[in-house]
Amino acid sequence: MEPSVYQPLNQRDHIRVLKVLPATDKDSNISATFQVESLAGHGPLLYEALSYMWGDQAVRATIELNGTPFSVSQHLQGAIRTLRKGTEPRYLWIDAICINQADIQERNQQVQLMRTIYRRAKCVLVWLDREIDPSHPSFQKLQTLSERSELGELGGHPDLWDPICDVFKDPYWSRVWIQQEISNAAVLRLFSREVELNSYAIYHLLRLFSQIQLENILGQTWWDWALKKPSVMLPHRFGLENAHKEPIEGSTLGKTELDLIETLSRTCTLKCTDDRDRVYGIMFLAQDCQEGDVKVDYRLTVPQVYTEVVKCLITKYRSTRFLLYSTLDHNATDPSTKTPSWVPDWRHPPTRPSMARPLPPLKQTPLCNQPNPLPKITDTTLSLLAIKVDTVHTAYHSLFATDLLSQSLTTFINTCTLITSDAIAHEATLNQQPPTPPSPELQTTPQWRSLLRTLAGLDHRDKTKHPNLETALYRGGEELLDLTHQRDTTDTHDSDSGFNPDTYLLGRIVSLPGDAQVLRLAKLFVSFAWWVLTKKRVVFLSGKGRVGLAPWCVRAGDEVWLVPGCEMLVLMRGVGGNGRGYEVVGEGYLDGENFWEGVWGWKGVDEAREGEVVGGLRVEVVEVV
Repeated sequence: MEPSVYQPLNQRDHIRVLKVLPATDKDSNISATFQVESLAGHGPLLYEALSYMWGDQAVRATIELNGTPFSVSQHLQGAIRTLRKGTEPRYLWIDAICINQADIQERNQQVQLMRTIYRRAKCVLVWLDREIDPSHPSFQKLQTLSERSELGELGGHPDLWDPICDVFKDPYWSRVWIQQEISNAAVLRLFSREVELNSYAIYHLLRLFSQIQLENILGQTWWDWALKKPSVMLPHRFGLENAHKEPIEGSTLGKTELDLIETLSRTCTLKCTDDRDRVYGIMFLAQDCQEGDVKVDYRLTVPQVYTEVVKCLITKYRSTRFLLYSTLDHNATDPSTKTPSWVPDWRHPPTRPSMARPLPPLKQTPLCNQPNPLPKITDTTLSLLAIKVDTVHTAYHSLFATDLLSQSLTTFINTCTLITSDAIAHEATLNQQPPTPPSPELQTTPQWRSLLRTLAGLDHRDKTKHPNLETALYRGGEELLDLTHQRDTTDTHDSDSGFNPDTYLLGRIVSLPGDAQVLRLAKLFVSFAWWVLTKKRVVFLSGKGRVGLAPWCVRAGDEVWLVPGCEMLVLMRGVGGNGRGYEVVGEGYLDGENFWEGVWGWKGVDEAREGEVVGGLRVEVVEVV
């Protein structure tokens, strides 16, 4: 690459546009020049923005730029060559060329403009380096799909759509940056090399694939459709015939407008070359993120960039919600890549349970207007106010090491019985009472019911919409208990053999047909428990005899805290020996505390004062590293 082709951009709203000169010979050398455009104002601009994968940067090719040989990836050369016109110039904005990648200051400034660059473009061109056969029946059928299309138009079997589904398996769709590029397009054109795919028809194909999964859930081919369904989403406006007239709303993440932390959470499984782009490449899809909220600076390390997100949440919202996405489960061992325990590491999947109840929208509360100086960040230490409510007495890792659906009914019930018995015995010890033998009517004890509520994550669900859910969970547990008493009888659940709870797997219960009446509530309970525990959660017994859930890295002695500005419990581990130093273990769940019952719903950062006693619990200053 020859930096001499770049002249400084004199205004912060200026960009370079690549003028690709025409050529009638497809294989001839590419010749292009730069021209500078201003993003200021509202008039139409002539450039199109290219959305593509950078490809293998080690495999290089050369184009002529401003009369000088200029090195690009062979992948990019192929895209330009395909899109080059025969008789007139084509004006393209291409990040790898139009930004001087060797100039960190320019790169920082231009990344801030990315949302505007793609929104102001006449069109966003998606280019995939994938050969397709446009004569295949699936591509012919695709052209007929519209917003009036119904499920029957997909045909009887998903195999018809294999060639198009293969297009969506291209690694392009799993990249971080393309989410912003597609989401901010006013007009979208998709090219698989020379073949253009109608984005309007593609939207409706994806829509019908999603619908058939829901409509056909009891059908014989449901699983076939589920396996074929692309994981790609296009913004809703591209399903309308005049998409270019619609406001640019929604994104590839869905119709709902997401805040910054939820946007980062949903995209952390996407891929990028530079892990700093897990923030920079996606943050402007968040409805609440404005230019300057998170400083763009490629001189910062990955941990420093992720810390900038936390600073934004504290400064803009007085929120400590980021603690719910932090965990020692994700901590790297290499000091150069390790984030402080209180900083979510967006290189890993989020730790929040998938069925957690939605958190309320963050409301901006400027820090300068608040009398309380905490929370505060000093170097890599976070100082905040918190209330300790309990400790971890026993964590049952060994009992939950096997996937729930792979456990036998007997194994699972024995696990529940053991934890319930431990809770009863622990309560007796706390009350200085002699131990009592386990009740034969186990399902009547409050400890048993507490365990069922915890395993199903009941407080992570909107109980106002399901007033009978708690009762249904209790009855589901009773059905499982009753089932363990059956043995060597005619099995109404398996007509081929006698029933044996020692070998009958819980996965069999979950796979019962949706209209089955037998074990219906047991299926509900087991399904909920499975979804909760697959999120790397383990059950624990607290020092006060309560049942809870914690990240897998939890251990005895960890503490359960309420943190003002954070809607859920946080587990922390003491470090340093001074009584104030802690690491964040992760989000906690403790039956009877998840709605802040012990402190009467008091949650505000600005209501907290060090030394104050609330509900019999003292507000303390802790330092988290």
